[in-house]
Amino acid sequence: KPVVVMEAGKTESGAKAASSHTGSLAGSYEVYKAAFQQSGIIIAETVEELFDFALVLSKNRKAGSIAIITNSGGPGVMASDAVEIHGLKLAKFASETIEALKKFLPSSASFYNPVDILGDADTERFSKTIEIISKDNNVGTILAILAPTAQIAFNKAVEKVLSVEKPVFCCFMGIDESDEETLIKNHIPNFFDPTRAVKAISTIDRYSKFDFSEKEIKKFEVNKKEADIIFEEFIKRESRFVGVEGMKLLECYGINTAPWGIAKSADEAEKIAESIGYPVAMKIVSPDVIHKSDIGAIKLDVEKDKVRSSFYEIISRVEDYLPEARIEGILVQKMVKGGREVILGMKKDPQFGEVIMFGLGGIYVEVFKDVAFRIAPVSFEDALDMIKSIKSFALLKGIRGEKMYDLNSLAETIVRFTQLSMDYPIAEMEINPLKVFEKGCVAVDFRMLLEVKK
Repeated sequence: KPVVVMEAGKTESGAKAASSHTGSLAGSYEVYKAAFQQSGIIIAETVEELFDFALVLSKNRKAGSIAIITNSGGPGVMASDAVEIHGLKLAKFASETIEALKKFLPSSASFYNPVDILGDADTERFSKTIEIISKDNNVGTILAILAPTAQIAFNKAVEKVLSVEKPVFCCFMGIDESDEETLIKNHIPNFFDPTRAVKAISTIDRYSKFDFSEKEIKKFEVNKKEADIIFEEFIKRESRFVGVEGMKLLECYGINTAPWGIAKSADEAEKIAESIGYPVAMKIVSPDVIHKSDIGAIKLDVEKDKVRSSFYEIISRVEDYLPEARIEGILVQKMVKGGREVILGMKKDPQFGEVIMFGLGGIYVEVFKDVAFRIAPVSFEDALDMIKSIKSFALLKGIRGEKMYDLNSLAETIVRFTQLSMDYPIAEMEINPLKVFEKGCVAVDFRMLLEVKK
């Protein structure tokens, strides 16, 4: 049966102290929201919505394409806008329906969807219109909007709505309480605001399309033996923080990384750069420097003649801004040109376990906050849903002549990342950026926070 919840407490001041972008974005509300969405539970943001959704879900309905009838242009336009905003579709009337409407509606009326029967419409005009539209096979749900006028008798309009076999949602403004009670007793919702009505319809649409079947969770073959050795080395450290050196774990789990090495000296930096090819990126490796770009501890597009000087400049920047920071070396990494930057993260939640985050990556992730969450384990289908649910998904589909980025490779990377997060005692983990190309994905930067030893 449908379950509707409203969760209070949506802020989390402690997020400011998180060690990663994932930690700061994965607040308790986002985690609960992800768990509810994965389970087919409907989320209400307000008490008003809680009652709206409970009412519309009390009867087994399917939304389908929507037809809007109105005697007032403004509310009709509002409803049309809301249909698009909530991802629904306006019904395209059959030619027979349009011809039937033209036979009795005034020439100045709108015969297409939304159907504007004009402000001088009486109850008979409304009744004929809804009867014709209800017979159109292209129509799944009808939204009937009536503003109060001298010509409209709401009790007669209610009688007509009750006789319609297709699902009807009403927005009868100024209706008597007794007439509204008649609608509600017959499981026909009435809303004062047409946008509320459309949101309620979208709830039915989402619920009817939700796949409640158990999804297959694929486990990939990985180099677990090598990963165990690497993780054991990390556990022996004093610090719980693991930086880019943790990319060795990603490689064990079949996640591609940009060629890299950690240099303890300028000579070593030059050797690594020579072996992986130019240009290179150079970044500080330190458990005390979380956001490297904030203090200028990153150099990009470094050519052969600048490796040595860049090494010393990065060390100097860190010593100036964070004199007590522990410096473990400088990452020298092959520059990865092109691609689309995304972020892939995990945070261990005390109630739900591993929470996976995906979104638009790079340094602006906390500005745009365009991210999606899922509770582990994550199936391939879950991963694709995450990718498609972010607002900036259009950037991954390709814009202005670009080819589509490799969504299948990206979804597989999310599943592999999730598998890694579930195999070891990790509190937080993040790839940012993960670069997605027309073919394949490459991890460019990585950080991980181990769980507290018990």
